Amino acid sequence: MNNSIDNQSDVLNQKPIYKPEQKKYDISPTNGTTLLVVSVLLGFIFTICFSDPSIFPNLSLLVFTIFTVVFVPYIFRKFHCLQNSKGLIWAIPMLFLATCNLIFSINAFTYLNCLAELGLLAIYSNALLSNKPLFSGFTVFFKRTFSTLLPDKIGVGMFLLFNIIKTNSEQGHSTKVNHFKKILIGVVLSLPFLIIITTLLFNGDLVFRELINHSFSGFFDYFKGFDLGKFYFRTIVFFISTFYIMGYLYHSKVNKKEYTSREMKTGIDRTISITFLTMLNALFLVFCVIQFTYLFTDGVLTLPADFTYAEYARKGFFELLFVSCINFAVVIAFLNFMKRMDNKSLVKKMLFALCVFTGLLISSSFYRMFMYVDSYGFTILRVAVLTFLIMECILIAMATISIFKENLQLFKSSFYVSLCFYLLVNILASEPTVTWLNIERFHQTGKFSNQYFAEETLVDSLGMMREFYQEVPNDEDAEIKDNLSKGINRIESNLNNEQSHWQNYSIIKELNTK
Repeated sequence: MNNSIDNQSDVLNQKPIYKPEQKKYDISPTNGTTLLVVSVLLGFIFTICFSDPSIFPNLSLLVFTIFTVVFVPYIFRKFHCLQNSKGLIWAIPMLFLATCNLIFSINAFTYLNCLAELGLLAIYSNALLSNKPLFSGFTVFFKRTFSTLLPDKIGVGMFLLFNIIKTNSEQGHSTKVNHFKKILIGVVLSLPFLIIITTLLFNGDLVFRELINHSFSGFFDYFKGFDLGKFYFRTIVFFISTFYIMGYLYHSKVNKKEYTSREMKTGIDRTISITFLTMLNALFLVFCVIQFTYLFTDGVLTLPADFTYAEYARKGFFELLFVSCINFAVVIAFLNFMKRMDNKSLVKKMLFALCVFTGLLISSSFYRMFMYVDSYGFTILRVAVLTFLIMECILIAMATISIFKENLQLFKSSFYVSLCFYLLVNILASEPTVTWLNIERFHQTGKFSNQYFAEETLVDSLGMMREFYQEVPNDEDAEIKDNLSKGINRIESNLNNEQSHWQNYSIIKELNTK
């Protein structure tokens, strides 16, 4: 009894072990102020570059990308999170895509490049934050990439802003530097409200407007035709983008979790695999026999009524393209799941057969597309598809090799190949390249792409079309010069009606309008 009483008294007399509380949004005043200023700057640049529907992401994408690739590693270094300076190399494809938007005017890849920049930004950030391999696995790679871009960063930025204000206001015995930080934060926070309120007063009170105009010698004349609805939208975009950027940059400080590649614990049954692949290969065998009979034999099988070979090539082209992509995904999935399978030689042979059939589908797609181009000429989409087919050939060849050489890092290699081809297609499938191909097609075969030159050409082709118009003899087919004239007039009319913004500046468009 006495022992239990003594034990209880010892427990009561023990001093509790102090454990510092980990604050969720803990950040030093210096880093907090730096983060706030950088986030506001990037948010302001983002708003200027992308918040107006009449503004196209030409020069604007390059401007925002330059600031991003500079300030992201700067903030990471301030937070002592920059672990891999070699990750800066990922800024090269980002700047390349942004430069393509600057060189060419609006085309099929202008907005796709903006989406690609988001993905590359996530890869760029993850590469800077970790010394571990970026491509440690298919699942791990996409988990890291998507988690970096999640929209929950907006809420993180809002709570972080409140914490920065609270931290700076609670500091005692502030020095002049601390006072300057507080003043800077106050100025940054007050500017949006001052702009909104001033705009409302300027448009709502004629006396106030005249007084301001008189006092500042017309400095605020810009606001006379100010669109309040557009301004409010831009203000919302500014706040959302600023909070998101703040949360995005701060996420590097709190995200200490390192993703590690895990060995595939689950597999797939050998019998199920053989049955699945046998049925799939049998289907493709029948399809390929019929396909090649239509395309490469004389009269054994005939096309459906009212079908030309060019129409036949066009009708099922994209379906075949999609099927070949599915086959490639099936091969990758089996290569991952069969790592723990015993006696997998037959499964490998079945996968090899599937790769062969996929290669035949790609060959058929090539043949179909060349038939279609031969009849109707080149367009941006057709050149992009031909480039994509070449990429598919390389990917399926790599998949075939990886069936028998299991140490080949297929996902990593496939990603790099896909990225290189996407960068390349920005040049190959550009408007000047496509126009040049159609002009060369005319010179070599005499076939003229009526629809392309009359209806589909863009401003980047204007200079080449003018030269081509002068090259065509007057005694040539009048329809050719008429279609060229229609295309030139259409482009010039669009240029005259286009709103001029510095964000829309592109080099080739500027050269063509001189």
